[in-house]
Amino acid sequence: MTAYPWLPLIAVEAAIPAMEASGAAAVARGAERSKATRIGFIEAYRFAEGSAGTMARLPARPGETWAERRANFIARHLEQVRRRGEPLFRNGIPTKRMLGFLAWAYCPPEAEAELARWFDAGAPVKASRRNVASRRNVASRNVASRRNDGETRPRRPGDLPGTEVEGQLMRLLVAGNNPRKPNAGWVGQGTYARLVPGLADRGLVKIVKTYAPNETVATWKTYDVKPTRKLFDLVAAADAEAAAYQDTLQVGLFGARRNRGRNPWTRKLRPGSEIQSVIFDADAFTARAARSWLAAHDFAAPAVDRQSTTLRFRQHPPDAFDPASFRTIRLRPGVQAVVGLPR
Repeated sequence: MTAYPWLPLIAVEAAIPAMEASGAAAVARGAERSKATRIGFIEAYRFAEGSAGTMARLPARPGETWAERRANFIARHLEQVRRRGEPLFRNGIPTKRMLGFLAWAYCPPEAEAELARWFDAGAPVKASRRNVASRRNVASRNVASRRNDGETRPRRPGDLPGTEVEGQLMRLLVAGNNPRKPNAGWVGQGTYARLVPGLADRGLVKIVKTYAPNETVATWKTYDVKPTRKLFDLVAAADAEAAAYQDTLQVGLFGARRNRGRNPWTRKLRPGSEIQSVIFDADAFTARAARSWLAAHDFAAPAVDRQSTTLRFRQHPPDAFDPASFRTIRLRPGVQAVVGLPR
């Protein structure tokens, strides 16, 4: 069996918004049922925690491992690409064929430089005009955020939930503040001030004082607000995710050239992995049902972090883990876990 270098799981995850936007790799990412296997390749790769060795032992179907199935897929499509001279990128955006390779954790050597540039640019999406359903899927299921002008864009590693302006405000409130004894800050700029009530409703800030328009020079309400512990934790988790993603890019995406000494999962005598958070699909679970599931499986059930499509229950603080070690695995349909290596 030909050895095809494996892309790390976090790189595959970062490419999923583009796959969803274009409708590529529907079977591999589990959006459509496979006729040959019970789950898609990406689901299996998550279960294996991004380990090529585990995939070489994990059966896809009787008589064939996932690594063997992957090699057969790559060989078949790579031969077609090279025989036809197909481009794998157009205007800096991967083609559907290229996204298919990414869904199987592979990048052809001739496309490595363009793939690295695409990831450095934040893996931008170019949705098909004909695929309206895919665009809706990106907006609703891919934890999409919005630009200042309201245009949707896929979530990138390290993005905070909500709009881009909300993310800016959340980071401004946390920057230089003490999570144990946070100071209140005045939010007076109209673009930010209008967001404060919504953040307060989500439990991310506490409004200390509200100023009516005639009390200040502003013609809108302004506020003194304190960031809550929930906001500090949210920003810390986003920073850890961004650091893990950047570490992947710095180490190198492409199998044989990766500096494995910097990958915490390949260290000798590394600690065992632990679950940092349990994430439920909000369409499949209510908060009450999620708590019942957690109790039945001996997990903690702290305050829920509600997002547009998920319910997240933190088991351990993110700063207790090596930020480069975070991985997302599937526990069962509708339930995922963020795992990492303790510091």
